[in-house]
Amino acid sequence: MNANHRFGRLTTVEYVGMCKQGQLWLCLCDCGKNKVVKLSHLINGNTKSCGCLHREKLVARNYKHGRNGSKLHKIWQWMRARCRRINSPGTSEYYHDRGITVCLEWDDFCIFLRDMGSTYSIGMTIERKDNDKGYSKENCTWVPMGQQSLNRTYRKASYPKMGNRTGRHNRNSLSQFQSTCV
Repeated sequence: MNANHRFGRLTTVEYVGMCKQGQLWLCLCDCGKNKVVKLSHLINGNTKSCGCLHREKLVARNYKHGRNGSKLHKIWQWMRARCRRINSPGTSEYYHDRGITVCLEWDDFCIFLRDMGSTYSIGMTIERKDNDKGYSKENCTWVPMGQQSLNRTYRKASYPKMGNRTGRHNRNSLSQFQSTCV
């Protein structure tokens, strides 16, 4: 082998020497950096750049929508996690065990953002209009945190009987419950 062979983003410049695994070559990357690489790694495709290609792919994957770490992105992550936890005390019986799922389209944050992002504002939380159906564009809306907390499903044994046998309560039954727990 001689200089000026191309492997991915690397072009061989000169032979450097030998190591236990074979020949070492000085290569010039398209980004301008030099890197010494084993010839076998060039030939089998294990090394395609000085490392810049890996960094570029990492950045592209992490910044697809530019919202990583945002409150909206966290809400999306928590929504998906609630529905996927199996045998998790406190969530599985309210979501997974009841068949509450997230629609397949919303596995992609960009689609969730397109469907729900324009109506989101800080202090809001996602709520299902029909508590017995899953998360989808048709069944979800944004409501203030305080309002959403009034629409939770509780285990029947966790609160006194109030004539509401569905496990859900409304504002009237909540005030009745609060007065019994003073």
